[in-house]
Amino acid sequence: MARLTNLRLLSLLLAWSLALPLAGAELASEPRPRDRQVAVLVTTLLESQHLSNHPLDEEIAKRTLDQFLKRLDPQKLYFNQSDVDQFLKLAGQLKDRLSNHDLTIAYTIFHRFQQRVLEHSKTIDKLLSDKFNFNLDETINQDSSLNQFAKNSQEAEDRWRRQLKYDLLTLNATAPQAEATRKQVTKRYRQFTQRIGDTTADDLLEMFLSSLASSFDPHTSYLSPPSYESFQIRMRLNYQGIGAELEQHIGYVAIRKIIPGGDAHKQGKLKAKDRIVSIGQGTDEEMADVTGNTLREIVQLIRGPEGTIVRLGILPADGGELTIHQLTRHKVKLQNSEASSAIKEGPAKPDGTPTRIGVISLPSFYVDLDGLRNNRPNYKSSSRDVRTILEIFKKEKVDMVLIDLRKNGGGSLLESINLTGLFIDQGPVVQVKDNHNRTQLLLDTEAGVAWSGPLVVLTSHMSASASEIFAGAIQDYRRGIIVGDPATHGKGTVQQIMDLNRQLFRRPTKRVNLGALKLTIQKFYRPNGETTQLRGVLPDVALPSIAEATGHGESKLEFSLPFDTVTATSFTPYAFTNPKLIGKLTEQSADRQKDSAEMQALTKTYNRVRLSQQSKTIPLNQQKYLAAFADQPPTPPTTTPSAEKEGAKSGPTGPYLTEVLAIARDYFQLLNEAKITIDSKPAK
Repeated sequence: MARLTNLRLLSLLLAWSLALPLAGAELASEPRPRDRQVAVLVTTLLESQHLSNHPLDEEIAKRTLDQFLKRLDPQKLYFNQSDVDQFLKLAGQLKDRLSNHDLTIAYTIFHRFQQRVLEHSKTIDKLLSDKFNFNLDETINQDSSLNQFAKNSQEAEDRWRRQLKYDLLTLNATAPQAEATRKQVTKRYRQFTQRIGDTTADDLLEMFLSSLASSFDPHTSYLSPPSYESFQIRMRLNYQGIGAELEQHIGYVAIRKIIPGGDAHKQGKLKAKDRIVSIGQGTDEEMADVTGNTLREIVQLIRGPEGTIVRLGILPADGGELTIHQLTRHKVKLQNSEASSAIKEGPAKPDGTPTRIGVISLPSFYVDLDGLRNNRPNYKSSSRDVRTILEIFKKEKVDMVLIDLRKNGGGSLLESINLTGLFIDQGPVVQVKDNHNRTQLLLDTEAGVAWSGPLVVLTSHMSASASEIFAGAIQDYRRGIIVGDPATHGKGTVQQIMDLNRQLFRRPTKRVNLGALKLTIQKFYRPNGETTQLRGVLPDVALPSIAEATGHGESKLEFSLPFDTVTATSFTPYAFTNPKLIGKLTEQSADRQKDSAEMQALTKTYNRVRLSQQSKTIPLNQQKYLAAFADQPPTPPTTTPSAEKEGAKSGPTGPYLTEVLAIARDYFQLLNEAKITIDSKPAK
C-alpha cells in the first residue's frame, strides 16, 4: 500500500515533529492537538485509499452525523428534535472543519448529550419513584429506527415512561413492580450517567471518527490508541477467555463476533449483537449489572484463569427475555481454530450398505504466518490439515466429503485458494479489484487434486469472506453442490489495518500509539466475474434458515458496498452438477421435509421467529408481554435446531444434519446413476 504523499499532510508532519507526549486518559472536555492531526490523517486515508473512492462530501457528512447520533442515542431518548435540527445545520461544515483540524462539532454534540443525560436522569428517578400501570394496552417500538426524537418535554417523559416499563418487564416480567427489579433499573441508569461523565477524549475520538469511517462502508472503522493496543494483544497472544469479540456502544457492550475455539463457539448460543447486561463470577456469585460499563472493564471481568466459570446476562439481539449463559474460560488461540472430522453413515445405497460421508468442520481459514514466511516444514494451516484428513478419508473408503463452513467467518485469502486447490486441478480461484479498478487474478497453481470424489459444501449466513471465495469457486467449477441458508453472509471486501504512526513516518524513530484505521481496500470476485459482496453465494439446495427469519447478512448493514461484476475469467468446469441434477435434489429434499415431523417443527419455529421479527412493536401490557414470549419458542442456534450438538469425535447431529446427509446420499446416487466422475466432461 502506497504511503501518503499528499501535500495536504505537510503541515501535519511538521506539527508532529514536536513529538507531543501521548495524552493519558483525559476526560472529553475539548479537542487535543493530537486528535486534530489524527482526524486529518484519517480523512485523507479515507478519501485517497478507500475502495469506493467516495469523496468527503455532503452525503458523507450527513451519514457521519447520523451514525454519531446513533452511537450516542440509539433509542432517540436523550436528544430532542431541536437539538438534532441544530446539528443538521453543522453537517455542511464538517468537511471544511476536519480539513482545518477542527473537531469542535464532535464536542459540541457530545457536550449537549452529556447535558441531556443529566436532565433525563432526574426524569428517570422521578418516574421510578412512582407506580407503573402494567394493565394499559401500550407498546414500544421493537425497531429503534421507527422512533422519533421528542418535540417537547411531555413527549420525552412519555417515551421514558414506556422505556422504563419495558426495562422492568424485561428484567422481571412476572413481577415488574418488585423492589429489587426497580433498584436494578435505577442503578443501571445512574451508572450510565456516571459513565457518560467519565467519557475520555480517546473514547470520543473513536466514536466520532468511526462514525465517519463507517459512513464509507460498515467494515471501515477507527481504533483509538487503547482499542488498537487491545487489538494487537488479541492478535499476538493466547488468552484465557470465552472466545467472543466485543464492541462498545454508548450505554452498553455487545458481542461483535464469536471466535472459533472458545466456549462461546462450542456452545453455539451467543450471537453477534447480543447485549451483555450483567456478569457473575463462578457458579454462585451475585450477578453484577454492567450496563454502562466500558468495553475494557467488561473484558477484564470476562477474562480470567483458565478453567474458571463466568456467567453472562444476555439480552438477545433478535428479541426475547434476559438469559444467563454459563461459560468456561479457556486459552483461545485466535490463529489456530483447527479443522475436525468425523465419518457419518447416511441413508443406505442401492446395495444396502450405508453411505459413508466424511464430514470436515472448518471454523476458519487459519495459517501460521510466521511458519509460512520462514518456510518451516510443519507450519500449521487449514488446507494442510484438511489434506491430512482427506488422506485418512481415502483410507477409510468414504464415499463422499462434506465441508461444513456454517460457522466459518473467513480468514486467510491464501488458505481459501489452497483449500480450493485440493478439489480442482489448477486454475483461477478468485479475482481481486482495488480502488483504481485494477483486477488481479489469483490461481491455484498446484497440479492434481487431493479428493476426486463427490463434494458437498454446507454454508450459512455466518459463512463469510474466505468461506464465500471457496464456496463460490466450487460452485463455478461445478465441482460439488452447495447446501444451506438461502445465502451466505455477503462480505466480499478486504480490510487492511493501517497503523497511523507508520502511515506518517516510513521509519518511526519514536513509537507512539496514534491508533489505527481499519480500511476497506479491495473487493473479491468469483471466477464467473460476480462479486461475493452483498449477495453472497446462493446454495444449490436451500434449507430452512433462522438467518432468513431474522434478517442477518451484509445486505442488512448500512452503507454496504454494492454487488457488481468484472469480466469472467477462463476456466474449465467439471461435470459434478447441472440444472437437472440440482432440480432433482431440491425436489427430493422438499418431499422428505414434508414427511419429517422434526423438519416441519423446525420450519414452524423459524416461521414464528420471522413473524416475531416482522412485528413493529412490543406490548407493555404485562399479560400480553408474557403471552408474546410464551408463544415464541426460544431462538434456535443460527442454522440448526436446538437439539443439534457438535463434537470433534461424533460430528454434527440432529434433524437439520440428518436432512443434509440425506441430500448428500441422493447426490451420490445421482452421480453414480449418471456415471459422473472427476474425468467426466460437462455438457456443452
